[in-house]
Amino acid sequence: MPMAVSKFISKYNALGDYRTGQRLFQSGLIFMTITGFIAFILLFMMAPTIAGWIISDPDDLSGNALSDVVFTIRMVSVALLIIPAMAVIRGYFQGFQSMGPTAVSQVVEQIVRIIFILSMAYSILYIWDGELGTAVGFATFGAFVGGIGALAVLLYYWKKRKHLINKKSRKVLSITIFPCPLCTRSLYPMHFLFRL
Repeated sequence: MPMAVSKFISKYNALGDYRTGQRLFQSGLIFMTITGFIAFILLFMMAPTIAGWIISDPDDLSGNALSDVVFTIRMVSVALLIIPAMAVIRGYFQGFQSMGPTAVSQVVEQIVRIIFILSMAYSILYIWDGELGTAVGFATFGAFVGGIGALAVLLYYWKKRKHLINKKSRKVLSITIFPCPLCTRSLYPMHFLFRL
C-alpha cells in the first residue's frame, strides 16, 4: 500500500499538482480507515469460525485450545484499526522522497512491539502465573501496540513537515491563479482546472 500511494503522490508532485496529491492522500486515509475498521469488526466477530477452521479437533488436548485461538485472533484483529491508515501516511511521505519517517517509524514499531511482547509474556507467565494461551494472545496484541508507537512517530513528522507541504501547495496555487504574462489566454482555463 505505501508503494501505491507513493507512486501516485510522486507523480502529481512531479507535475507540480500538490493539491491533487493531498486530496488523494485524504481520500486514501479515509478509505483505509473505514476498510480497516470493517476488517477489524469482521475478524473479531468471525474469530470463533476461523478458529474452527484452524483447529480440526477441539477435543484434542495436545495442541491449542479453541478458546485460546479465538482470543489470539481477536487480539491481533485490533491492529487493523491503525495499520492500514498508517500505510497511507508512510506512502505519502515516500511520495515526497522522504524515507526518514517511514524508516524511523518501522524501527520504533519493532522496538515497541518486541519490548511489549517480551514484557507481557514474562509478566503473564512468571509474575501472574497465567496461561500460555493468554501470553500468546497478548504477544499478538503487540502488533497494535507497536503500531501506536509507529503512528506517534509519523504524526510527529507530519506536524514537523506540514508547513513545508502546505507551502508547496500554496506556491502552486499562486502560480496557477497568477500565470505568467507570456502564457496564452486559451491555455489558462485548462491550466487552472488541471491545477485545482
